[in-house]
Amino acid sequence: MAKRLSIIVPVYNVESYLCQCLDSIYGQIESCDEVILIDDGSTDLSPLICDNYKKKYCDTTLVIHKERSGPSDSRNIGTLKADGEFICYVDSDDWLSPTALVQMLGFAKKNDCDIVQANFYYAYPDHLLYKDCKVGKDSEGDVITRDEAMSMLIRNGFINNFLWGKVYKKDIVKKQ
Repeated sequence: MAKRLSIIVPVYNVESYLCQCLDSIYGQIESCDEVILIDDGSTDLSPLICDNYKKKYCDTTLVIHKERSGPSDSRNIGTLKADGEFICYVDSDDWLSPTALVQMLGFAKKNDCDIVQANFYYAYPDHLLYKDCKVGKDSEGDVITRDEAMSMLIRNGFINNFLWGKVYKKDIVKKQ
């Protein structure tokens, strides 16, 4: 049975951040979602942490342990395993606000979006820096065309070129 959302988390030696990341995800997922943790050959306690979350959330969690090959390969493996209608990539040293997934999914479904990008904070040791990614004045967000998105990616930085902080329709990520 297809899932609503697949959250893919590449993991490599992040034992001091991983629980905060995973708690922020599991605090807002539903039984129709899946979390795919790809341990990329960690040498710290990250693999054990992944396995403990698998035990705690066995119905919604897949853990893959593999030899070190980098975060891109880990994301690709997670994407191949993903069964969700939507896919979200979360870096293991990041965390989500308590309603981030609900808000992005709701907006994506309401507006039939291929990609939804959220605002975010850059976390520095002594402060947070807010990055407002709104392209218009609508407080709930704006829907833009593919051409507008490409222009904004190049010209003004409202569209970010990294995977995290977005929800993607599976069909555009897993095109054959």
